[in-house]
Amino acid sequence: MTADELERHQSYARRHPVDDVDPDDIAAVLRWAEAESLASEGVGQDEQGWYFWTTENWKARWDYWTVGGRWSQHLIIREGGVAVRADDEFYMGAPDPQQTDLWEQAPSGERLCAAQTLKRHIDFDAMEHRAEQSAGQQWDDYQAELREGRRDSLMDRYINGFTREQYLARTTWHPAYLVIDGLWHERGDLGLRADVSDERATEWTAFVTDQFARLPDDTLITCIDCHT
Repeated sequence: MTADELERHQSYARRHPVDDVDPDDIAAVLRWAEAESLASEGVGQDEQGWYFWTTENWKARWDYWTVGGRWSQHLIIREGGVAVRADDEFYMGAPDPQQTDLWEQAPSGERLCAAQTLKRHIDFDAMEHRAEQSAGQQWDDYQAELREGRRDSLMDRYINGFTREQYLARTTWHPAYLVIDGLWHERGDLGLRADVSDERATEWTAFVTDQFARLPDDTLITCIDCHT
């Protein structure tokens, strides 16, 4: 933490008193300001000044990750299949798949979506169809907005510069990252936009498809939201 940041925290504590925090007690201000990320070693002082230990990685690629999150409905479950039930729309934390009471069966005639299930319960054909339909609609809507003189800065990052065919090839159900048996594999972008070549996009889709085909049917599949 820089001297300016520390001064801002002290100023805030003076203007908005916080219980048990003395604005002139630097160690107390540091503990209060960094409470969520403060490591067990806490706060200290040496010849160079005040310091604190943190659990945050300032060089991290993501600011947090969670099971499900924005992908809590990513896996489509076959009729009669089961999946780990989310407490709400977004998973928070990591539900224990070993708890049988957390598993929910897909109702007859209805679609169940989840972030955790066994491979044999996943309807990959339905996921591929949904991804293709969604990507096609996004591309069409984006082009319609451009014709009307409107631009969406977020969709610019996703779609601008791609033909419809190129966009659909990049926007599949296949994840941007894959971890199998402790080995990390990635497409080559940050997952926000498939900023990779046509060849790499096709190669990655084929690789993920092949890896899933090799997995035993009782493999637990978990979707992780890496937020950036």
